Amino acid sequence: MRLFYEQALEASGADLQLVRVPDEQLPEDLVSTDALSQHLLARPAKANGVLGWQDAADSGVLHRSVAWHREHPPTDADHNLAADVLALALKRPID
Repeated sequence: MRLFYEQALEASGADLQLVRVPDEQLPEDLVSTDALSQHLLARPAKANGVLGWQDAADSGVLHRSVAWHREHPPTDADHNLAADVLALALKRPID
């Protein structure tokens, strides 16, 4: 996942640094970024069949996705950053 987040940061042009914080301190909106306790095996068959989705090796896909998300921010965003500030106070270096 780290590689994906690094690529998303690069695509956004943001000058940000990834840090590791204790999983139990992650704000609710970042829980999906915590450490996985096991490997996941997934198949895209349903997305292929139902949605017509196809995998793309096009490096521009991530850039277009990031651009779309920047142009369409969530309307229900929580602007209270207290949990984020607390988590960052406990940051650790990334291996």
